[in-house]
Amino acid sequence: MDEKREQYLLWKGVATVTMEPLTDHLVVRLLDTPSTSASGIEVVRFHKPPQTHAIVEATGPEVRDVQVGQRVLISRLQGVAVGDGRLILPEGAVLATLEEGE
Repeated sequence: MDEKREQYLLWKGVATVTMEPLTDHLVVRLLDTPSTSASGIEVVRFHKPPQTHAIVEATGPEVRDVQVGQRVLISRLQGVAVGDGRLILPEGAVLATLEEGE
C-alpha cells in the first residue's frame, strides 16, 4: 500500500494503529464524568468541564505506580490528545487511582 493511501486510512480511522508509550508515559482513555448527583438528580451543564477520569490502556517501561486497566484521576493540563478520546501523558499527571466503593 502506498504511503499516501496509508496516511488517509489512518486519518479516516479505518486502519488501526498500535501505540506503545515510551519511558514513563501512559496511554489513557477518557471516561465521561457522572451527570447525576448523589441524590439521583440529573445535573444539566451548559459548559462541560474537562474530563479528568480515565482508564489506563498502556504503560511505558518505566511506569511504576499505575497498571493497565486501572481507573485514574488525571490532570488535563498535561498530555497530548491522540484522537478517539485518548491521551498520552507522563506518569506525573496521574493525581490518584480510583476504586469503586461498596
